Formats: sequence, C-alpha cells, structure tokens
Amino acid sequence: MSAALKVLQVEDDPLDARLLKDMLASEGQGQVQVTHVEYLSDAKQCVKDRHYDVALLDLMLPDEKGVATIEGLRADAPDLPIVVYTGLPGLSVARDAIRAGADDYAVKGHTDAFTLVRKLSMAIERHQLKRALYGQLTALSAENQQLMDLSFHDPLTGLYNRRGLEERLRSYLEPGQPDSYATLIDVDDFRDINDRLGHHVGDQVLQEVVQSMLACSQGQTVLARIGGDEFLAVGHGGRAEAEAHGHCLRRALSVNAGIQHLLPGRRLTCCQAITLLKRRRLDLAEILEHTRAALAHGKISGKDQVIGQWSLSGDDAAPR
Repeated sequence: MSAALKVLQVEDDPLDARLLKDMLASEGQGQVQVTHVEYLSDAKQCVKDRHYDVALLDLMLPDEKGVATIEGLRADAPDLPIVVYTGLPGLSVARDAIRAGADDYAVKGHTDAFTLVRKLSMAIERHQLKRALYGQLTALSAENQQLMDLSFHDPLTGLYNRRGLEERLRSYLEPGQPDSYATLIDVDDFRDINDRLGHHVGDQVLQEVVQSMLACSQGQTVLARIGGDEFLAVGHGGRAEAEAHGHCLRRALSVNAGIQHLLPGRRLTCCQAITLLKRRRLDLAEILEHTRAALAHGKISGKDQVIGQWSLSGDDAAPR
C-alpha cells in the first residue's frame, strides 16, 4: 500500500476489536490506521468529523442491531465503503447486508488477515466503481431527459412542438374535463419581416409573440408552435373565455416593448381562428383542420382578426 488505509472499526467487543486491529497491523505492514468506536452513534459522529477509506461494521451493537446498523451509517456516509464484520454466519444474513448497502461481508473467526485486507481494498474499489457508474447513469438520464424535452418542445420558443402537443392533448381532452377551445394564431405579414429584416430578427419577433401569448394564458392553457409563424393555444372554457384570450393577445402585441424595438414604427398583428371543442376528444389533425378552415375564411375580411366559426359547437355565429 502506498498510502495508509484509514479504517473506521465499529465493534463493541474489546477482545474482537483488539484481535482485528492486530490482524490489520500485521497484514497491512503498518500502513493501516484504525479508529475504533463501540457505538453506531459514535461512528456517525466520526464520519462527520473526518475522512475514512472504509468502515468495518459489526451488526450487533449496543445502540443498534442487524441491517439497521448498515442503513444508519450509510445515511450519514453515503460515499463510505462498508464491510460488515460480524459473528453472524449464514448466506441470508450476508445477502440482507449487501441489500442494505454493505459493499462486502466477512465472518469473525472464518476470515484470515490477508483475506480481510483484500476485502477492504476490493470494497473500496467496488464502491468507487459503483459511484462512478451511478454518476454516469445520472448524467445519461439527464441527457436523455434533455433529448426528450427537445423531441417534445420547439427549440426557438420553448413551447410544445407538434409531437409534444399531441402527447399533451391526450390527457388535456380526456372525457370528464371542462369544455375546451382551440385557437390557431397566425402572425400577419411575417414573411415580409423575414425578407426585409432577416431571419434572426424574425426569430426574435416570434419569441416576443410567445411572451405576449404567455401573458394572456392561464396556467392550464397549452401553447404550441405548429410551424413557422403558426401557433396553437388550447384552453379550458367556452366562447367567452376563447374570445377573451384572443382580444387579450391583440392588446398584448400592441404594447409589447420588444416588438416595438424590433419593428420601430410598425404594428405587429395576427389572425386568430377559434374552434370550440366542447368535451369532445379530437386529435390534433382534426383541430387544425377546423381552425385552418376558419382562419382561411376569416382572412377574407382582412388582418388582425379574431375569427370564430364554432363549427363543432353547433353555433355558427362569428365573434365581433
């Protein structure tokens, strides 16, 4: 051993503690430093005060017994390798100890000094490998979550993309939910903004549009970017709530300071087509079919429109 092995020995029997210390001293050639305590509570305090490479833990202590000793020490020292060293033989005891968080298991009177030191060294290495593997798995899980988020969200605006919206609508439009509406939002003359000012400005404009959408949307409103300058808002409520959302967005766009900075002297508007969904469960293709039909019909009247065809509700009146 190139460096001293720091061992925390938790053992209430003085004779066993002395024998173990002698075993480690003889086999470790003076490179093993042992700190001995008799109580689990003392061991828990020790790991708070200083670093140890490994713990040798008896399962029958004055203040705790059985696998609870492992769980108790592991709670205060999650990164400390633990080797159980006990007089309790039996495969089931060893199995329970490993399941409780021990890294290895040795039986008093049946383990020689050489084997015990090897167990300590291997427990340290095994524990380090487990921690490294856990770290890799955690990083991989985070990367997978990021990929999942990207697969369901639009990278420019952070809203749901089409795939994410389809997934969200499965629960949002379940039977028993309140009446709902869908509003298709199309930015007026957006192609001209891209052509005249460049796509980088167009992207910033879309981000500001989203901020206005968020300002008018309650927590239950689902917002998605369908593509280009086309957005969909799905909210709970009927005609009144849908129209209120639409007129709020018109006002929000008119006072959006970011848009005013990006488009000085120009007012940004959009057309919005509303369809009431009631309690019917519709897929995204059906919702877009109805809202796009309403949008195409309403745009005949010009820009900056809040259009309602209400084709799914049986009410064909359009909002003013």
